[in-house]
Amino acid sequence: MNLYALRSNHWTRTHRALLATPDGASTTVAGGYDTTLMGMAITPDGPINVLQLTDDATKLIRIDPAAGFANQQVTLGPAMAVRDMDAGPDGSLHFTGGPLDDLGVWLIAPDGALAKLPALIPGLPFSPTSNPSAIHCDQASGTLWVAQNSPSVEARVYTIDLASGDAALWCQIAGCPQPSVRGISYDPVSRLPIVGLDAYATVGYLDQSGVAQASIRIARPADVDLR
Repeated sequence: MNLYALRSNHWTRTHRALLATPDGASTTVAGGYDTTLMGMAITPDGPINVLQLTDDATKLIRIDPAAGFANQQVTLGPAMAVRDMDAGPDGSLHFTGGPLDDLGVWLIAPDGALAKLPALIPGLPFSPTSNPSAIHCDQASGTLWVAQNSPSVEARVYTIDLASGDAALWCQIAGCPQPSVRGISYDPVSRLPIVGLDAYATVGYLDQSGVAQASIRIARPADVDLR
């Protein structure tokens, strides 16, 4: 099994996607000088997908390990904010962020087409995920788990049904204004999401009352995943 990671050095302005093999060696498979790599996800068919930001464009880099790490670049549009990304069961990608005047949950189709998910709660005329942070796709159920941070209210966790586009509130994080949710995943055994809470320096499961269960202390968690 190989490990892929993003490494950023803001002093030298280099951002690289690395392959780390079991013998401890690391090889650059994408990136370089004066590029910014934000978000990485591996689709079920094998390619490593990385979003690359420049001053005037956002590009999707698809890296194929089966073809000598040859990469294909697709320009998605102008420069955008990217907060988190995960892969869907059909080779699609979902990321949180977008243009600064249109933040939300975005879909990158397998052909590279870009679209914003409406993510509406039935009966409400607006998207509850207008300022999302972390995202996770539960491929088995076709459900997106999305965390939303807000400067004035408690953080929230939503689910989005990919088949219908309907969103539902899972929980508000109890007693935790401005919690800075950093990373979200899903445990199919406990049927609970697991999140990183930067302000509390913890990673833990969330029940629907918004209380962290079986949490552990991790200072400044940046992302979480459970596979």
